Amino acid sequence: MTAMTAADSLINCFAEKGRWGFWRPTSAIQLADTDGNDATEPDTGWTSLLPLPPYADEPSGANCVFSGFLNSAKAFFGSDAAEFDLVSPGVGPGTGSTRHYSRFTDVIPDIIDARVFGGLHFRTADVHGALLGQSVAGYVDANFFNCRNAGQCKQEGRE
Repeated sequence: MTAMTAADSLINCFAEKGRWGFWRPTSAIQLADTDGNDATEPDTGWTSLLPLPPYADEPSGANCVFSGFLNSAKAFFGSDAAEFDLVSPGVGPGTGSTRHYSRFTDVIPDIIDARVFGGLHFRTADVHGALLGQSVAGYVDANFFNCRNAGQCKQEGRE
């Protein structure tokens, strides 16, 4: 269920990226003199902390996938409550961290922030990605996995 939702979220995400074709922060900052706003100035040397992928900003692919996955897990278990840790090894000695979460969806704001802080996305793209993933998870649950136990599924002919 989670894999199907993550995949469907990514498919929808890239359809939206193609539809909007919105520039990323690096392009917007480096080309600020072309945005039609006299109050902005370009910073041609600015770059993101993370390498940029070669496709549009809107919506955030990571947020589409992870929000879809996490909201799907919430639907599968019938609750958002889940105690777990995510461990990041970091980029060098002493740079790793561990984050503790009490709900599946508590991870989503951190993913949004990480993509903004890394310079990959505008916040709107991340929020839209998270909303898209949530919507796909709801659709997948309601249309493909909406029986909560094997007995109910068997009665409905969906084993």
